[in-house]
Amino acid sequence: MRVILHIGVHKTGTSAIQEFLYKNSALLHAQGFLYPRSGRFHLNHNPIAWPYIDSVFLPDRSKPFFSDFGLPPASEMWESLNKEAAHAEMDCMILSGEDFCLVRDPCVLRESIEGAEIRILVYLRRQDHLLLSIYNEDVKNAVFARTEKFADFQRENRLAPLLDYATLLGKWEQAFGRHSIQVGVYEGKLASHDLLGDFAARIGLQWNDDFWLPTARSNPRIGPVALELKRRFNVRKPSFQQNDVLLDALAGIHEGNSADSGDFIFSDQARNAFLRRFDAGNRIVAERYLGQHNNKTLFDESLPDPQLRPSDSDICIPTEDTIWVAAADIVHHLVSELAESRNTAAPESGPEPDPIQSDPAESGLANAMNIRGEADLFQSGVPYRKNALTDSARDLLKIPETAQDDANLYSMANIAPIYMPFLTALSPDRIVEIGSEKGGNTELLARFSSEIGAKLDVVDPVALPENTHFGDQGKRI
Repeated sequence: MRVILHIGVHKTGTSAIQEFLYKNSALLHAQGFLYPRSGRFHLNHNPIAWPYIDSVFLPDRSKPFFSDFGLPPASEMWESLNKEAAHAEMDCMILSGEDFCLVRDPCVLRESIEGAEIRILVYLRRQDHLLLSIYNEDVKNAVFARTEKFADFQRENRLAPLLDYATLLGKWEQAFGRHSIQVGVYEGKLASHDLLGDFAARIGLQWNDDFWLPTARSNPRIGPVALELKRRFNVRKPSFQQNDVLLDALAGIHEGNSADSGDFIFSDQARNAFLRRFDAGNRIVAERYLGQHNNKTLFDESLPDPQLRPSDSDICIPTEDTIWVAAADIVHHLVSELAESRNTAAPESGPEPDPIQSDPAESGLANAMNIRGEADLFQSGVPYRKNALTDSARDLLKIPETAQDDANLYSMANIAPIYMPFLTALSPDRIVEIGSEKGGNTELLARFSSEIGAKLDVVDPVALPENTHFGDQGKRI
């Protein structure tokens, strides 16, 4: 079997390629190509590379997005891959993951896929564009949420293995041989709209007009003003939900013709000085892997010309005035959305009825969802607020504000407006809650139990947080 190992590098359209392979799996099968499920995280095969990468490059497993992802031993992943390939009986298996380019020693991969015909496919991007794109992504992304300025980010030594292409490819050549490595240059038309066709041609995939194709650019960068505003906001360590809301708002910022944040934070003089560090290595790559002789450069794009666009400073960022204007735009955007949502939820005519207060039998539900301000239930430091629910949110189909904190994402408090009417109707003598976690739903049940005179049993392997307050209700638990 042939194995095509697409190793990146980062920010060279890898997400678009991986989505193309995933969504066209059935059409690939018809031509003898397998894009395996084994070893995949979302759309890529980065987990297969993670056991062989320095920990500084790995995702923070304490982050919610990765905390529940169990990484099996490398041997188990390869065993699962081999079984899937044998069962599929395909001629070629494609593994795609940009983190493969960060593997310390590719020779260990050679040992894991012994007996297969290996081809390494890599796309390279001019180093200044790559660095800027990585910075833009790391500021946008809630996983990294970078707060340092670009100048400090640029000085990070951890990025050196990714930017030195001659050394990078040298390691893969040592493991698989020079003729097993195929290099594509990510610039110009290839970067804008010909990438998927180029990728298909390189792996020997016959183009099919029925292939699924993306209708929009995957993971677009944000402009300079939005980028600087997001960087400052990251100091507050936004949750994944907060990050998504902010990015939606940032997308509405009008930045005129200055959509490329690189022009603001990386001047021409600084770019040229930065690129000179890689010039010799890039020429080696151009000759050794692309057959370009006569000391030809790797990239066709002309270097920045300071004479055409002079700059007095190496690093320049948007002014404070533009930042404040952008912040005002975001506030306006969010307020407009909030107002629209309230108008949509409001009845067409007449005052909004209050089903809870109108029925005395449901007073238990009303009191159960009346949250005390002094009760700081979560260690995150975000307190519950008294009367947190607005009038419109008292509708039984609304989610209470008590469920909006990150620490409470998985709490039954999210669906308290749905189950509380049943408890009210049943009026039980005893309630058993299995799993309390941070105690958010437990307080709702404690207040309700006190209201109807029921006893509440709470089953959990750990004690409730010390700062959980139940007042008089505590004696009923």
